[in-house]
Amino acid sequence: MTTTSSNTMFATSSNQIPIFDGELYEYWSAQMEPIFISQDLWDIVQEGYEDPQDEDEDSKKRAGKQTKEYKENAKQNASALRIIQQAVSKSIYPRIYGIKKAKEAWDVLREQFQGSEKAISIRRQSLWRQFDNLMMKETDTIKDFHSRVAETVNQIKATGDVMEERKIVERILRNLSSKFEHIVAVIEETKDLANLPMSELMGSLIAHEQRMSRFTKPPLEQAFSSKVNMVESKYAKSEQGQRGGNSQGRGRGRSNYRGNNRQNYQQQRSGYTGSSCIICKKAGHATKDCRFKCTKCRI
Repeated sequence: MTTTSSNTMFATSSNQIPIFDGELYEYWSAQMEPIFISQDLWDIVQEGYEDPQDEDEDSKKRAGKQTKEYKENAKQNASALRIIQQAVSKSIYPRIYGIKKAKEAWDVLREQFQGSEKAISIRRQSLWRQFDNLMMKETDTIKDFHSRVAETVNQIKATGDVMEERKIVERILRNLSSKFEHIVAVIEETKDLANLPMSELMGSLIAHEQRMSRFTKPPLEQAFSSKVNMVESKYAKSEQGQRGGNSQGRGRGRSNYRGNNRQNYQQQRSGYTGSSCIICKKAGHATKDCRFKCTKCRI
C-alpha cells in the first residue's frame, strides 16, 4: 500500500519509505541513505559481503554450517534488499527482480538512473558550469535566487562532489543584481566571508530587501499611480477651461447679447426681418417702406 502527501516529493509505502518511479533518482537515493543508516544497513548496501569459501579442511568439516559473521551479513542483506524492493514502483521492480544481494540491486538502479562514472563526471562538470553562470534576475527576490542556487548545489552534491559553504556564499554575493551593490560592499568590508554562515548572509540580504521595498514602489503600482495623476490633471484643466468660458459669458458675452436684442427689436418695429424686400427683391429695407410700393395695396 502506498500513500501520497502534498508535502513529500515521492509517494511513500505504509512504513514511510519513498517510492522511486524512475524520476529524480538523486533526491530519492538521498532520502534512502538515512533510512539504511538508521537501521545499520548502509555498509551492507555500499560494500556488500562475501559468501564463505569451503576450501580448507575445517570448512569441509563444517559443511552445511555458516559462521556467525556470515549469518549476520546475510540477515542485514535480506533486510536491506527488502527495503529496496519496497522502495521501487511496479514499473521499476522488474529491473532488480531475481537479484539476491542489496548492493547489487542498489548498483543496478544507480547505473541505470544516475549513469556510469563517466556519465556522472560529465553531468558534474555541466552542473559546475551552471553554478558558475548563475545570475540573479531583476525580477528575482533574494529567496528566489537562493532557491535556484541551492537546487544546483544539491545536484552537484548528489554526484558525489563536496561543496564548501564559503564557495556558495561568494557565488551569491558575486552574482546578486545591481540594486544590492551597496549591501554587498558592506558585507565584504565588515564580514569574514571564509567563516560567514549561509543563514547569516541570507538574513542580512532579506532584511536589506525588505527595507528597500518600503521606499520603492513596484513598477506596476508606479504605472497605475502615474496614470491616475494624468487623468486627474486633465480633469482639473477641463474644469478651469469651463469656468473661464462662463466668466467670459458673464462679461463681453452679456453685452453682445444685449446689443443684438436691441437691433432685433428695432428691425421688428420697422417690419424688417433681415430678408430681402418682396416687392423690389432688394435688401436693406422693409417691404412696407419700399418706394415701389403700391399705395392702394394692403401690404
